[in-house]
Amino acid sequence: MKSFKEFETERIKLVKPDLKYLEDFYNYASKPNIGPMAGWMPHKNIMESKFILEEMIKEGNTWVIVWKETNKLIGTIDLRPTEWFYLFKPQAYELGYSLDDLYWGKGIAVEASNLLIDYAFLERGIKELEVRHAEENYRSKRVIEKLGFKFQKAEFQEKYRTYTNRIWIYNMTKYDYDRRVK
Repeated sequence: MKSFKEFETERIKLVKPDLKYLEDFYNYASKPNIGPMAGWMPHKNIMESKFILEEMIKEGNTWVIVWKETNKLIGTIDLRPTEWFYLFKPQAYELGYSLDDLYWGKGIAVEASNLLIDYAFLERGIKELEVRHAEENYRSKRVIEKLGFKFQKAEFQEKYRTYTNRIWIYNMTKYDYDRRVK
């Protein structure tokens, strides 16, 4: 089993998912304005959150974002192979995140994302990252722009039809990463 790298800044920690965060996870994942902006339905009950958190633990692609001041989970962030990973882009990964609305507008999504972007390119040897957002998710669009991703395309994806009209897709290559200004 591969080791799980954890990260820390002055304000946040990115750590391995754990059931000790279940109540915090449910509290933000059940809010009606969080999931649909990230492409998933709000959690209906704590058992649904427990199932999803257990899957995150098994998969090993997700970190929980912990606010250091309170030691509470305030979001999640993941780094996983793209849908096309095995066929066309064997070194392309997708970055995804969601954050409790109580922490929006504080630069936390950018802070957490930068940790994983550095990790992806400098330690994992990943050649390309993708990130996407729902067309109407202007907050996420702003985060993505601040991170230095380049817009690629907007497309309709059937699996997101419940949440949005179109998905906007961006990418960053290792070449782009080496030339970006943080």
